[in-house]
Amino acid sequence: INTEAAPKADRFRLLTQMSNDLQMANYHGSGAIKGKEREVNGQWTRFQSMLADKKGHLDRLTNLTELFRDIDT
Repeated sequence: INTEAAPKADRFRLLTQMSNDLQMANYHGSGAIKGKEREVNGQWTRFQSMLADKKGHLDRLTNLTELFRDIDT
């Protein structure tokens, strides 16, 4: 999952850049667009946090599995 998520980070940076460009150009509805951009970026941040938590859990499980394997040998 991490391999698939990493390249998408650029898309979210571009989303923020487009939102900022629209606001600077006083585009009609730019406030709503900025709100949506914040919402999407918040979800992306939560996803990245959850992904990091899962990776930590998997790393600990790997360490535990290696410990059990060492005990058995």
